[in-house]
Amino acid sequence: MSKSTNLYYYCALACIACAGIPKGYDEGGFSASTGLASFKQDFNLVKANWKDNPSGLANRQANISSFGVLGAAFGSLIALLLNDRIGRLRTYQLAICVWATGILMQIFSCGILGFMLFARIWGGLGAGGLTVTAPLFLSEIAPAKKRGLVVSLYMVVLLSFLSLGFFINYAANKHMASTPTQYRLVQAIPLIPVGIAFMCSFFLTDTPRYLASQDRFEEAIAALARLRGSNSSDPAVAEEFAQIEVQRRAKAADLANVSTIQIFREIVTIPSYRRRFALVMAMQTV
Repeated sequence: MSKSTNLYYYCALACIACAGIPKGYDEGGFSASTGLASFKQDFNLVKANWKDNPSGLANRQANISSFGVLGAAFGSLIALLLNDRIGRLRTYQLAICVWATGILMQIFSCGILGFMLFARIWGGLGAGGLTVTAPLFLSEIAPAKKRGLVVSLYMVVLLSFLSLGFFINYAANKHMASTPTQYRLVQAIPLIPVGIAFMCSFFLTDTPRYLASQDRFEEAIAALARLRGSNSSDPAVAEEFAQIEVQRRAKAADLANVSTIQIFREIVTIPSYRRRFALVMAMQTV
């Protein structure tokens, strides 16, 4: 690899791994910010105002947090469709735009509960989409031997910002006055690193595997060569691209005459598939 193109590869990894920030910070930074006095006052979450209806207070608090998760669930399903239709890169960029507009609506909801809930769902759509697109993108640009390590970067970033969110809330609670600016600043923090990643994404190309799936073979080889710090005539690049093509064609052949219903039926009826599916569902539920 040449130093300049090697830098491109690592910049691409960092850019796409930043897609873990929205979900991670939501679970840490936003969740903790709902406990700030300024947020409670703005959205009427003060316990003294709900003495006669404690369940109403609990429901209001739960809805504000959980509506983001609800949006994320739908966002992840939508991303499954968009990844193959418009590409990994454009899906990534679209998801960030949706999430960012949701955050902005959330910040300026000014104590209006309905607007906040809508903003939570809308932002969740983007955050959920990124949970699907980013790991897929990372897996498709990583060398086969390092694929597991590279994909794990997404979770490293997610969990790092989840933890960081609590410290940011602690600092805001300790050093800032209990005004709306307090919780708005806390909730706006992730816009900075994700915004930088979004701008950097316009210097990236889509994944070689996606480009090949669209029969854009020259672009796919060029993208792969750029990631590996080589040129299109490099035998190593040609060999890796040939492997990608074999895997892609094999997958297409396997799924050519299979409907979604048939896939679901196999998951239910074939024991090995059923165990894997149950394990993944159990992990996500926990």
